[in-house]
Amino acid sequence: MSSLVVSDGMRIQHANDPPGQHCVYITPGDHANEFYRLSTFQNFPRNTSVDPRALAKFGFYYTGYGDRVKCFSCGIVVEDWTFTDDPKHPRWHTTQCSFTTQRQNNTTNRNPNETQSAGPSRQNDTYTDLFPCNNPASPHMRCSSARMQTFQDHRNSWPSSRMRATPAEMVEAGLFYLGERDRVKCWNCNGGLQNWDYNDSPWFEHAKWFPMCEYVLQQKGIEYVQNVTAQFPNISRPPILNPFDVTRPAATRQQRRTGPEIIDPKENMTAIKNKVEHEMTASELVTQAQEMGLDRMNIRRALTNRFLATQTFFVTLVSLVEAILDLPASEAEQSHDGSEASLRSTPGSPEDELREQLRQLEREKLCRKCNRSPATVVFLPCGHLVACVTCANDVTNCPLCHVRVNETVKSFVV
Repeated sequence: MSSLVVSDGMRIQHANDPPGQHCVYITPGDHANEFYRLSTFQNFPRNTSVDPRALAKFGFYYTGYGDRVKCFSCGIVVEDWTFTDDPKHPRWHTTQCSFTTQRQNNTTNRNPNETQSAGPSRQNDTYTDLFPCNNPASPHMRCSSARMQTFQDHRNSWPSSRMRATPAEMVEAGLFYLGERDRVKCWNCNGGLQNWDYNDSPWFEHAKWFPMCEYVLQQKGIEYVQNVTAQFPNISRPPILNPFDVTRPAATRQQRRTGPEIIDPKENMTAIKNKVEHEMTASELVTQAQEMGLDRMNIRRALTNRFLATQTFFVTLVSLVEAILDLPASEAEQSHDGSEASLRSTPGSPEDELREQLRQLEREKLCRKCNRSPATVVFLPCGHLVACVTCANDVTNCPLCHVRVNETVKSFVV
C-alpha cells in the first residue's frame, strides 16, 4: 500500500524529492502500533538530530526518504528536523489529531488521588528538599534555555551525526556545551563528559561518572543512581564540586554526622607510606622507569607527592617521568646512596631528549584519525593498530598503508 502526499505537510518541500518521485511510503503495517512505527526507522539517516524512538512514540513513522516522517493519525508530514525540535510538541499535528488529543486527555484526566500518580510527585518533592543544588558550579546555566543556547551558538561544532542523544536530552540531563568537539559539562557538579559513543544516554553517563551530583539525584532519584553505579563498582571517578555520597549505606552516613572524624597524623602518613611501597613493588610503570635508569628514591618521592595531591597514582609512564624530572632540586639531587644525581634538565640535556621520546611514544599510541583517543582497533589484513573504536567505523582504507580494511579486531592492553 502506498499513497501520495498532496497537501498534508507542515514542512514538506516537494522540491527535495528525486526527479519524478513523490513521497512513497515504506512497507505497510499497523501504524497505530508503536513497535511497528519504530521498525520503519531501520534506514533512518544516522546524522539526523532527532531520536527515532521519540518520533515513533509520538505517532510518527518513517516514509523512507530523507528525514521525512508522517503521523499515522492525522497524516501530517514533517521533515528537515533540527536539534531544537521536540517530537512531542502538539504543533507537529493537526488540532483534530485523535492520537495527540487522546494523549493529552490521558494526561489531564489522571486522578490526583491515585497513589500511582501522587507517589512520584511526593517523591520528587522529597528529592528536591534533599538535593536543593544550592551551590552550583555554574549558576548561570541553571536554566535549561541557557544550556540550550550553548548548543545553538555552536551548532556547527556539535557532532550530532556521531551520537543518538540530542542537545535537548543533554540539556535535560543538566549538561551544557563547551563549544569544542563533543565536550559538555554539568551546571551543578562541574563534571565534564566527552568521547560519546553513538548509543550513550546523557542521564546514564552523568550518573555513571558523577553519582554524587545533587542534580542527578534530584531529578532521577537515589535508586536510579545506585542501580547505575552498581554496574561499574571499580571505575575511578573524578572528584566533583559539593558531592553527596549515595554509595555508602544510610547508616554509615548517619554515623558520620554524629561528630567530626579524628585522624591521627602518624597513622595517616603510615597508611600513605604503605600504599606508596605497594605501588613501588606492584606497578609496571615503576619497573619501566627503573629500567630507564631513573633513581628509585626519586620515583618514590614522585609517587608520594602525587598521592598527597590527588589520592591517586600515575597512569602513564610519561606523567611519572615528567614528575620525576620536575622534582625540586632539593628533592631530586640527592640519590638514595648519598651521591649527587641531579635530574634538573638543561637545554639539550639527555633528560630533555628522554622527555621528548616519551611524548612521541604517547602520540604514537593515539588514533591517527582523531589524534585524541587511544588506538585500540587492529585493521586486517594489514595488522596496523592505528584507530580508536569510534573512528574505525568510518575507515575503509588503513591510514598508514592505505590497504583496504576487510575486518577489524578490538585489542586490549593488559
